[in-house]
Amino acid sequence: MKRAVLYLCARPTGLAGRTLEEEKERGIRYCAMQGYKVLVILKFIGEDTFMENSAWGRLQELVRNGFVDVVILIETDTLFEFLTHASRILAEIYRYGVVIDCVGCGVLRGDVFSEYLGKNEREKEDFQRKLEGLMLEWKK
Repeated sequence: MKRAVLYLCARPTGLAGRTLEEEKERGIRYCAMQGYKVLVILKFIGEDTFMENSAWGRLQELVRNGFVDVVILIETDTLFEFLTHASRILAEIYRYGVVIDCVGCGVLRGDVFSEYLGKNEREKEDFQRKLEGLMLEWKK
């Protein structure tokens, strides 16, 4: 049985009108269906970014110390609302062999994420070359 952390987040933009308690019950039911044992429920309430809240610090601690196998997110926007931080969060979680499973979306695979990062980096480098070429043209 995989050991799980259930990450709940209540912000004005989250939960789609549901209460935090309803989300907790939804997450617990999902974990039971998937065969996950919920060891910790982390709750975050407020408007701070994911990276600034104490629940993220606790999650990092659990992941780094090998206490969990899977992080359960109720909605993808729990993590991805802050896209500038999402890749860092995912990279760290995956580095420790932990899986991210989102209710309704399924497992967010680490290999797909790595492929995305590589593609993103290549696109960024290509854009940089094109931009430098344009700058050289403007100087003429």
